[in-house]
Amino acid sequence: MNCWKCGTETEEKSFTLVSNWKGYKVSIEGVKAEVCPKCGEKTYAADDIKLIHALSEGIKENNKQSDLPEILNLYEVAQILKVTNQTVYNMIRGGKLPAKKVGKKWVFLKSEIENIIKPSCQTIGMSAGSDGISGFSVEEKVMIDDYLKSK
Repeated sequence: MNCWKCGTETEEKSFTLVSNWKGYKVSIEGVKAEVCPKCGEKTYAADDIKLIHALSEGIKENNKQSDLPEILNLYEVAQILKVTNQTVYNMIRGGKLPAKKVGKKWVFLKSEIENIIKPSCQTIGMSAGSDGISGFSVEEKVMIDDYLKSK
């Protein structure tokens, strides 16, 4: 193959493509290109370009999703806490779970549910006589602790 820029015969070489992205160093090893020994111009194979494009799109899409808070519905929160839907309703009514009503449905921020669970798990494990975080019954704390141990 001849260089499109200067017309010199190119050589196939394999190298590592390195890029910095939001503080991360991203490396792709084994990228093949036709390299001109005279001017250094690189011509990449179409398959490699498609792969690099797909990787960058995946990173971009993942970044979009991670910028948004994860929203849980009542059923998902009940599954996480291993309680019934009615128990979740009771916990909302009792002020034990932060929730917002959107239309006719209750929604929860996953981060807020995690923040409730993490300290209660640490407190539960401290001593058999500890009653943990105020506001949660012993049954609720045991269910939360069981859930966290299963993860």
